[in-house]
Amino acid sequence: MEYRQLPHGNESEKFSVIGLGMGIHECEDDDLERILRKAFGAGINFIDACCISQSFYRVLGKVIREMDIRDRVFLQVHFGAVYNTENEEYA
Repeated sequence: MEYRQLPHGNESEKFSVIGLGMGIHECEDDDLERILRKAFGAGINFIDACCISQSFYRVLGKVIREMDIRDRVFLQVHFGAVYNTENEEYA
């Protein structure tokens, strides 16, 4: 995996050029756990967690804890966004 450092960041903080996000929160818990383990195992260390599912955060925490990788994973969390998926409008 290729990693990059943010121009203003700490020298020890290197982000994978590939991150994981999108709609993975819509997966079943078992599938989500499998996806996260595969991604972390491949060296992905950046997760864009834009979701409202409490289940997602529970599974994410479980995987990070069991793999003992909290000091190497970067989470981007969004809040306050309102999504209307019926007609794909975003506020």
